[in-house]
Amino acid sequence: MKNIYELLLIILFILFTNSIFSQVTIVDAVAVDGDSDGYYGTIEIQFSTNIDDSDVETSAITDAEWIFSLDPFFADTIYAETFGSTVSYIKPSDTGNNDEYIRLTFSTIQFQSSNGPIYVRYTNSNADAITAQSTADTLYSFNVYEIRDLAPPEIDTVMSDANTIDTLIVGETITFTVDFNDSIPDPYLTIYPTQYNGRDLNWSTSNAGDTYKGTYTVTEGDNDQFPPLQLTGVYAKDSDGNTSKFLFNGSDVLKSIDAHTPVINSVTSNQTSADTLIVGQSITFTVDIATPDPDLTITPLSYNGRNLGWTPVVGGDSYEGNYLVTNGDQDRTIPLQLTGVKATDPAGNVSNTKDGTDVAVAIDANKPVINSVLSNATGVDTLIVGQSIIFTVDVATSDPTLEVTPTEYNNRFLGWYTSDGGSTYKGVYTVTEND
Repeated sequence: MKNIYELLLIILFILFTNSIFSQVTIVDAVAVDGDSDGYYGTIEIQFSTNIDDSDVETSAITDAEWIFSLDPFFADTIYAETFGSTVSYIKPSDTGNNDEYIRLTFSTIQFQSSNGPIYVRYTNSNADAITAQSTADTLYSFNVYEIRDLAPPEIDTVMSDANTIDTLIVGETITFTVDFNDSIPDPYLTIYPTQYNGRDLNWSTSNAGDTYKGTYTVTEGDNDQFPPLQLTGVYAKDSDGNTSKFLFNGSDVLKSIDAHTPVINSVTSNQTSADTLIVGQSITFTVDIATPDPDLTITPLSYNGRNLGWTPVVGGDSYEGNYLVTNGDQDRTIPLQLTGVKATDPAGNVSNTKDGTDVAVAIDANKPVINSVLSNATGVDTLIVGQSIIFTVDVATSDPTLEVTPTEYNNRFLGWYTSDGGSTYKGVYTVTEND
């Protein structure tokens, strides 16, 4: 890959030898694309003091004491083709000779198998030591030095796991993955933007910088997003301050966002006075919604076994459901409340739960059934004053509280009564003078 020199997890250490002289050290070193060929094969080095350029020319380029490699274990070595005292990256426009800055350039062909980083190992043999210009100070031996690069991280792809059509609701997530077009991963990158839809992505790597992941969690009150919101303007910055040359725009987010959960203010009914509802009478329930929404689903869908048929009122400001007492429904001697009421929006956000508490009516939903009406006047005869007819009403389900009608026969009160717990009712007509 052309963009190289990500900082490896190689511990940088310098092994110093004893010397009677003061030490010359490398203050900084950078690898740059000095000839604009896309390969970072130019090195600029800053020493702690002015050094003798002739030492660098002879030692650094031709002597085995000053070794460069693309391998941190120095299995192979590369050699600089040209030396120069003019630098323009590690310090802008420095042209001095025998100062603390030098420039070495390597040929592109040496980078065909690997693009870097470049590692340096130096052994001070005292024969061809790198020395200060005005003193006898020398550069001490060191085992390995990883040259800092000025290669910007290059993003290859930005992808998400929200690549199927759907709507995310509160608590659900999108994970973004940034992959890089670099041969050597960098675990110290900073990824931008740091937020998506107003929430921190908290970018991190779990594979030593090969990829970076950031996760957005839909939080109540976030901006709803339809059409889907893409992650755009993505770039990376390395620990040396190198920033991606180009902004990368993601394009695969197909999930919209609904970050507003419906809220129920109250559940009320129109039956708040003590009474008993019978077949054909009804209760109307009203669910008050904090933020109007005409597309909510209200649950439970039924009350006492009957569909409530919830409908929005005033654009979804509230919802009404109606229960009609139907013959055969379960009787309720204690008022039945509508409880566990929830509202769900089309995306799947589920509201708080509210219980109704104001139903004050009982329910009697079972009409009495008469099996037969019989009398004891079944023979052909004529009744005279003082004689009587007894009527017997046989009831399918015993109920000692029934009222039987009509209450009169031939304009005389029948006085219906039960003597068997409501299984049958009897009424007596007595022939009276002038009936």
